[in-house]
Amino acid sequence: MQWMERSKALSKFKIVFIVLLVVGVAGAAGYFAAVQYQQLRVVMQQRQDQKDAETRAKIEAREQKELAENAERWKVRAEADKKAGTAENPDQVIRGLTADMKMEQTGDGGTRYAYEMPTEDGIYLQPYIIQNGNGVQLYITVSHLGQRPMGFHGIVVQTSKKEAYQIEAAVPVETYDRKEGGIIETFDQPADAYALRAMREVAYGLGGKIFMAGVNGSNDDRGIAGREAMEIKDMVDLYDILSGRKKSIDDGGGSPDQ
Repeated sequence: MQWMERSKALSKFKIVFIVLLVVGVAGAAGYFAAVQYQQLRVVMQQRQDQKDAETRAKIEAREQKELAENAERWKVRAEADKKAGTAENPDQVIRGLTADMKMEQTGDGGTRYAYEMPTEDGIYLQPYIIQNGNGVQLYITVSHLGQRPMGFHGIVVQTSKKEAYQIEAAVPVETYDRKEGGIIETFDQPADAYALRAMREVAYGLGGKIFMAGVNGSNDDRGIAGREAMEIKDMVDLYDILSGRKKSIDDGGGSPDQ
């Protein structure tokens, strides 16, 4: 009887040992699988980040080239205007500023001045103007173009090491699917004095950085390209002229402090 009891106890011990061994092996396998998966995610993210950086570098190079070409064209145009005596003509200034803008008629007889919407992934701040009679209103479209929704609700525009402006949605954020894949999260609202100051800082510095508010390390955070900053500057200058703040681009009426 004692032999049988010892045999049963030994059998139970073997079963428990085998179960523990299986659990241990499975746990170790699961652990190493999780580590390998995490390492693979890191490698894939690094590759994607490198690809995104290369894409942004190409876009920046193209925009810098276009900016240089535009600057040369503007120089030639300014010299021609000076010779013709039209350099200080407000209508001539407006025609120059709006040369590359889209001008559309609104339903109530007004005119909308805007630039083309971006198509590359990123975070964007785009001002536009609606003029109706003597009334002029500056608006902003703030957008996130990416591969998945991020709970987008605003941006931080950094114009220097000390200056940063957080612009939050005052209206519901809308999300759309993009034809080329991915999504757009966007909101559209009148530009208040705070947003206008941020855009003046970008315009005067011809650059800056733009981040997604409340999201650390977003892949869509980026620097504001030269051409993009120039478009913001042209739109702010146009707003100042149409609203009577100044008569020409060189007037001091559009300083960042206003």
